[in-house]
Amino acid sequence: METAEFGVGGDLELLRPIMERLQAHREFCRIVECFRSGNGGQIDGVVGAGAALFAAAIAEVAPRGVFVVLPSARSALGFCDDFQLFSAVAVTHFPRLDRIQAHLSPDDEIAGERLKILRTLACHDIPPVVVTSIEALVQAVPAPNDVRNSVISIEVGNSLEVSQLLKTLGEWGFRSVPTVAMPGEFSLRGGILDIFSPEWSSPLRIELFGDQIESLRRVDLETQRSVERLERVTFAALNRQCDLSATLIDYLPEDVWVILVQPDAIDETAREYFQKLDPEADRGHVPMSQIWVKCERFSAVELWDLMPESGAASFHLGMKTVERFSGQIDRIQSELDAGSEGDTVYVVCPTRAEIARLDELLRNTKTHREGRLRFVEGRLTAGFRLPEGQLIVLGSHELLQRTPRQMVPRRVASRPIGDFLDLRVGD
Repeated sequence: METAEFGVGGDLELLRPIMERLQAHREFCRIVECFRSGNGGQIDGVVGAGAALFAAAIAEVAPRGVFVVLPSARSALGFCDDFQLFSAVAVTHFPRLDRIQAHLSPDDEIAGERLKILRTLACHDIPPVVVTSIEALVQAVPAPNDVRNSVISIEVGNSLEVSQLLKTLGEWGFRSVPTVAMPGEFSLRGGILDIFSPEWSSPLRIELFGDQIESLRRVDLETQRSVERLERVTFAALNRQCDLSATLIDYLPEDVWVILVQPDAIDETAREYFQKLDPEADRGHVPMSQIWVKCERFSAVELWDLMPESGAASFHLGMKTVERFSGQIDRIQSELDAGSEGDTVYVVCPTRAEIARLDELLRNTKTHREGRLRFVEGRLTAGFRLPEGQLIVLGSHELLQRTPRQMVPRRVASRPIGDFLDLRVGD
């Protein structure tokens, strides 16, 4: 009897056959040529996590980078999870702001995440894959030149004009505090300067001898002690009055390949988003008409699960949705065998414990006995079937009819120490 294969943490070797089948697809090769010639098109038959698989396959051949737009913040996060199952390429997620402000605030951690990405792009360091939602894309950002001109670099051994740096931070809205605990704060005590940029997950401690930088260290928020030595740091410090009228698209070079996932849902989400805005918040946004105009300078393709009757697809990848399972333990075995005759099935599970449980549960299935069952640890939004490759990818939550949970990491501000007398040399 054959045994099921297991992959942990998105085993790329185990999932590699799926990527290779897609890249060998005749239509995929035509799509790549379309990108290379500077054209665009509509791709029909892309369902579930198949959109991330397609983007991962494109990222391997794109000359500069790939920019992916999804309908919602939730779908963008799910796409990032899916993508990491199929590719080792790093994904940069450009998030949506939870609160809209007239000016950038240094105490907003999401604004800091966005600013870090903008700074990277403004300095012409293009990530291989950038993923965002239309909600995040219509939220206005500073112009690339404003971000580029605001970059501050601090390096061990160099001199630092502390008064000028503090003035710059103050113009952005940083607050002087006894102990740094939150983004947008700084603290100067003799020859020690602590700064907490919203781009960072922890503060920076600068030790000075006169105006010369002796050391740079990351600071643990809970203990206020140094935990990591650095040689150089870079961050942006914008003036609060800088104009917010650009979009993330303005930061992208023209040879980036663009993928629009479910354009009808993108339009609908944008329409609902703007309808909910009050007149004051509307000033911090870019109209959809401008977004589409800006997209015209790129080679772009649209991914559709099913093209509307009024449209004509340029390419057909032929992915299918996975048959719905009942979720009843006594029926899952027969349902899996009936829906996967001759196909190799990849089941994505969030934990090793669930892999072990399902391996035991499905051990007597024909799919398992014939060695056509694979288990991978990871997160998957929704499965898909590649008929031409006789491959099925599905999440354990689809087998068991459970709602998948998305893990969204957030910074947590810890309680600082109460007395600087607790600090020791080197902290």
